[in-house]
Amino acid sequence: MESKSLKRVGDNFLSSGDFDKAVQFTLQAIDLSLTLNDPTLTSHNYSGLAEMYRLWDQYKLAITYNELALQYAKISGEEDAIAKAYNNLSAVLGEIGRNKDAIDSLQKGLTFLRSDNYFAIAKLNSNIGFCYRNMGEFQKAIDYQRIALKYKREAKMLSSLGYTFGSIGRAYLGLNMYDSAIYYVAKEVNEAKKYKNIHNIKDTYVHYGEVFEQMGKIDSAYHYLNLSLNLKDSIYRVEVETQTLLYQRKYDLSKKENEIARLKGEQLLNKATQKNTIIILLSLLVFSVLLLVLYRYRSSKNEQKRKVIELKLKAKEVEEVRNKEELKSFTKDLVAKNKAIRDLNEQLALKENQISEFRNSKTQELKELNDIRILTDEDWKRFKLLFEKVYPGFFNRLNAIELNFSKGEKRLLALTRLDMDNQQIADALGISAESVSKSKSRLKKKMSKTQYQSVEELANSI
Repeated sequence: MESKSLKRVGDNFLSSGDFDKAVQFTLQAIDLSLTLNDPTLTSHNYSGLAEMYRLWDQYKLAITYNELALQYAKISGEEDAIAKAYNNLSAVLGEIGRNKDAIDSLQKGLTFLRSDNYFAIAKLNSNIGFCYRNMGEFQKAIDYQRIALKYKREAKMLSSLGYTFGSIGRAYLGLNMYDSAIYYVAKEVNEAKKYKNIHNIKDTYVHYGEVFEQMGKIDSAYHYLNLSLNLKDSIYRVEVETQTLLYQRKYDLSKKENEIARLKGEQLLNKATQKNTIIILLSLLVFSVLLLVLYRYRSSKNEQKRKVIELKLKAKEVEEVRNKEELKSFTKDLVAKNKAIRDLNEQLALKENQISEFRNSKTQELKELNDIRILTDEDWKRFKLLFEKVYPGFFNRLNAIELNFSKGEKRLLALTRLDMDNQQIADALGISAESVSKSKSRLKKKMSKTQYQSVEELANSI
């Protein structure tokens, strides 16, 4: 019992900030447990000493004493003590970035646990997941956190489920799977609110902000960061009020004691003076502690405000980049459209020149065609020869249409291609306009099973 008492005294000194005294009493507890030849107690005391050095960032000594704790845990043969020693060692290894070694230590610890020790199994698996997330192996982190979640439920560790949900959400964030990240962080928020843990709620809002910031939703990230900042203000006020009340009570107690001492008379003057000195010193201590708390709070708040400003600036940068990209895209499209219009105008001008040249070159030939009178076979031959110069390949294409056109129908189609009306065609063939109309009607019936709706349409398509 005396060894445990010494260890508790050491813990109390650590809580009050007196590191040297904490180590002194813990070493005395270790010496006593070694004298008693109690390996379990010795392992526990070494673990406590290692934790003190870890909290004070003296990691080499923390590793050394954790290894000694593991050594004595193995001597004791208690499986839970061995697993705990492995877990404590992994905490230090993880903190200095040796995540692979930490995972190895945790996995060794798991082999010593009883299958029904759900609490320890959950804790070690959760720590393995944490190490994998630090290493950027996010899927493995998710797998181990899910195992931890299962055993936490078995162990009825319901109040700690939120932490695991948050760890899974942040691992999904590492995989850029934003929907899953938001889903699990939301579950983390709900768990924190269920147990009304204001510290956890504050942290979950920070996690929400991280997800939205990575998604590029700066406004949402800013919103949740502000929520976290407001909660931090509330926590700070409660802590200051609590500490102020505590020191006020100590002050009032000292004041009463001083009053009693004063009433005892002149013979107790020295003691009264001593009490006054204590009051003054205590008041200075209260003031110093409040200043320290205020400084730390303001530093933390300034840091968070700095991040808020950075988020605002980032939002502006994102908007500027988006506007520049839109302007660049619009300008590119405008240049392309202008070039297309310019090319089209050039092509139209070229086509107009070609058409003009064609018309000029064919004007005489077309005039001759229109003046021909096809009254004999010789007239037809001369017409065909001149027609082929103006419309090369016309009769070959006409013959390719499987309608077995007669000579008269071919003549009719050729003259129609010259845009002659019925009277002009009649004059050219030396027949009546009525005969031309009847011939067109017969030809139209012949074309009934084709795609053409009129003689003119057929002639102009060839």
